[in-house]
Amino acid sequence: MRTPAATTALKILAHPFTSFHPRRMPLLARRNYRSELVATTFFSMALGMVEGSAMGVVVKNAFDGIADERRLNYVVGIIIAAPDFANLTSFLWAAWSHGKPKVRFVNALQLMVLLLVGLVAVVPRTSNGLLMLAACMVAARVSISGIVTLRATVWRANYPTSDRARVTGKLAILQSTIVASTGIIIGSLMDWSVDSFRVIFPCAAVLGMTGIYAYSHVRVRRERSILRAEVAGKRHERPSINPISIYTTLRADRNYAWFMLWMFIFGSGNLMFPPILVITLREQFHLGYLGGIVIMQSLPYVIMPMFIPLWARLLDSVHVVKFRTIHSWVFVAAQGMILIAAFAHAIPLMYFASVLLGIAYAGGTLAWNLGHLDFAPPHQASQYMGVHVTLNGVRGLLAPLLAVTLFELLGTRGMSPESASASVFAVSVALCITGAIGFVWLSHSMGAGKNVDLGKKRPAQRVKHK
Repeated sequence: MRTPAATTALKILAHPFTSFHPRRMPLLARRNYRSELVATTFFSMALGMVEGSAMGVVVKNAFDGIADERRLNYVVGIIIAAPDFANLTSFLWAAWSHGKPKVRFVNALQLMVLLLVGLVAVVPRTSNGLLMLAACMVAARVSISGIVTLRATVWRANYPTSDRARVTGKLAILQSTIVASTGIIIGSLMDWSVDSFRVIFPCAAVLGMTGIYAYSHVRVRRERSILRAEVAGKRHERPSINPISIYTTLRADRNYAWFMLWMFIFGSGNLMFPPILVITLREQFHLGYLGGIVIMQSLPYVIMPMFIPLWARLLDSVHVVKFRTIHSWVFVAAQGMILIAAFAHAIPLMYFASVLLGIAYAGGTLAWNLGHLDFAPPHQASQYMGVHVTLNGVRGLLAPLLAVTLFELLGTRGMSPESASASVFAVSVALCITGAIGFVWLSHSMGAGKNVDLGKKRPAQRVKHK
């Protein structure tokens, strides 16, 4: 017979797992949450195959000595940057899906991702194969950009503001755990046989089909009224492929414009270091597939689930600007540790930096997906998300390639690879610090102007469920 102490201990141990059960979610959110839980479980297996950091490590190792080193470094930069610069297409997806059922549109994009994941299996390990692989990765990330853009609209309709970060946080925890596990599997099998990717990728694509089927059962609450509002909205409020619509949205909401400016500076710093870190781990620390993937992807993704609930509680209680004044400094600390590790040639510090990145990514994944909702009117959620991810795409296109160019340029000037990488890391740290200070300034500015209560969510952001 169990003692009360034993029962309590079992409940504590089981809580991290039982907290995912649909019964723990708000009543009206349970059905959709259940479908999204299954969809996330299986589709994340395919997402792990096109995760930029892991694939950067795979490409750097698999094509080392096969392709020209400078070309290889640039391709690594492109693949790592693909999840971000693919967001330049967000306005295309927002415009094409305007007034159309969002779940069906997401399903079509998910299917495209799985086809591209399966196609990787036939890519040859040649210079041309390197370009083919890069094309598959970029195309897959373009499709995922559409999924992310439209998913925010679904979340806004289905989950109330007071619980949205908690619900989506659970999905983020599940996704990060599966992607981390996928990375470890890829690294281990690629260390065993470089051709194992010809089996791994098709298997992930097949399993991902279950995720598509599960997501097709998601129902958008009040979808008809949302679609009518999209169609009936003023012309300047509709998603547009025309970049001028970005200017129109930002001009109409000056606080959001300032937020996007500091996000651009801060995010540029965060996007400069990953390709250089992949190069450094291979050329300076001589790590193989598994070691590189653990630092770049798996360890941060294992850490993320531990901290997502903490960040979710903070984001549920404060405006995203206030959230960023706290969260951004964790990224500064992580990048500072990478800089020290590169200077000192200390691999243990790289692992510690990877842990800090996991803590930072935990908050980042929530704020990235939900932060714009603290600014956007309900019928403009896709438009605001479109502005956000498009500007993220611009810096995603520029920052990693700028980092690789700076690294190569310093090398041609006679600087050692170790010093060149440390110099690029220093630039990225400086940008992150500048952005973090900008968030603090904006927080004070918005609070002083009484434009929004930064200590709690605005009532206008709550979703009313009848």
